[in-house]
Amino acid sequence: TRIIYPMNISIMLQCSALLLAISFPLPSTAESFADLRITMVLWRGETDAERGFKDGLNSYGYQVSYLTLDAQLNRADLAKQLRAERPRWVSQSDYLYSFGTTATRMLKQINHSAIPHIFNIVTDPVRAGISPSWQSSGEKLAGVSHQISLPLQLATARQFKPIERLGFFFNPRERNSELIRQDLQKDSKNNAIDLVELRCPPNSGKLQQFLNQLKSGELKLDAVYLPLDSYLLANAKLIGDSLRDAGIFSVGAQQDYITHGAVMGLVPDYYQLGRVAAGYLHRHQNGQPLATLPVFQATHFRLLVNETSLKRLGLKIPREMEYNAVQLN
Repeated sequence: TRIIYPMNISIMLQCSALLLAISFPLPSTAESFADLRITMVLWRGETDAERGFKDGLNSYGYQVSYLTLDAQLNRADLAKQLRAERPRWVSQSDYLYSFGTTATRMLKQINHSAIPHIFNIVTDPVRAGISPSWQSSGEKLAGVSHQISLPLQLATARQFKPIERLGFFFNPRERNSELIRQDLQKDSKNNAIDLVELRCPPNSGKLQQFLNQLKSGELKLDAVYLPLDSYLLANAKLIGDSLRDAGIFSVGAQQDYITHGAVMGLVPDYYQLGRVAAGYLHRHQNGQPLATLPVFQATHFRLLVNETSLKRLGLKIPREMEYNAVQLN
């Protein structure tokens, strides 16, 4: 495993790592803090974000008991769980933790700022209606965004190969995808790229249909962008295998895409963002109101390259990027 970053990104990473260490220092020796009860509301099971959150709290010396509610990508099921378990989580929670935009919006609506709430892995909490601003999320609410600049992602991709016609897979039922779609339209217009929107609602058969069209050559694209979308991430292997077979250059916004065959992507470090979320809780425990904490914006990211997919397309990593990073097989 080796790491690859464009030189300007490498400098950004060094600065952001230092900022992260200054902003959220972890004790060299864990102290003993109060026992905590935390209800975790998850969207697609435990991820590295939750592992980072738990490890961060352990590093601070907290003894934590967790109640976990898992949507398993099902909004209706999560709504039922939140209602059915409400007496339990209201009476037995010192904090609430939520993963993702959908789970965070639902939990915020039912919590009504009664219990301190830490959110994590939310793309754009302001445009999603979770936070009134990036400077403060409001009373008893604070958290972390994993959004990485879309223009930066695509500018990095264009250093691998020219892109004139870009496909965008997205789930129109997920708020994150709609926000990314709006940003992608702007970036494509600014860079004279023909954007082809591939709407893939769950259980519609559209995802498989578009993948078949790419493999048959009926749909012709220079590249495909795969966004932070839970439905698409759940199908990362199907997508990665199909795009690799079709010989399509693909840009993934999350590690699972690259692991399963997407060519490259600038991706957030979920584990480190989980530790940041733990740092926010720790600050609150030490007397800082959550309302005074800004939404943390992801500065920890990596350029991942799938070596097998890259070679199959006959492409190479641009020389100026061969410095530091993770190359997957």
